[in-house]
Amino acid sequence: MSFQTVKRLVVMAVPLGLLLMLSGSISAQSDDDPQAAIEAAVAAEDPANHVAGHVLLAGGPITYKRVVTYRLPQTTSSTTFVDLPNSANLIAIAPGRSALINARFHAESRCNEVGGAGEQNWCEVRIMIGGVEGYPQSSIGADNFSFDSTDDGTETVASWEGHALERHRCVRNGGTTTLVVPVTIQWRVTNFGGDADLPNFWLDDFSFVAERADGCAQAGS
Repeated sequence: MSFQTVKRLVVMAVPLGLLLMLSGSISAQSDDDPQAAIEAAVAAEDPANHVAGHVLLAGGPITYKRVVTYRLPQTTSSTTFVDLPNSANLIAIAPGRSALINARFHAESRCNEVGGAGEQNWCEVRIMIGGVEGYPQSSIGADNFSFDSTDDGTETVASWEGHALERHRCVRNGGTTTLVVPVTIQWRVTNFGGDADLPNFWLDDFSFVAERADGCAQAGS
């Protein structure tokens, strides 16, 4: 008999070189599949727990971690989400397997706007996992996630702060070859004043962690 470790989270064509780099993590994942135990644990949850906006994600042991860091400042004033340069990450999933992908982002941040008094603008970050926003999917709808704020135009070019977020998603590889899942950071600013004075979103010294927990099941959406 084998016992499976289950991690529980509650949250509102591949180049040859890349395959060689990830081969250790792929083989480690294929040794023992905890999927059945994970699905049973999630199925045993009380359905009454899954109110609107509530998502439960469960996975097995973490078998791979990949970390990207960057120590130089970067800025944007884009009002649409764009990829944060120098932050691309990835996770590989073996054929026929599922994984819970966890992603964490920490950075020094500044969000300031000259002439922004009364506009109540902010600066946003989201994490995309395989092209889909990880849970909680805060950029869907009006309830967006403010990574930093102009504080109604009072923040200055010296308003540096440390901020972070974490996101999660179940991904299934239904194919017969290794699936490489891109994990990316995207950022943008708001412009509620509708004018030419846009917030300046500044990020520096970031750390971006992507982890793979073998197996995954989800309840709620």
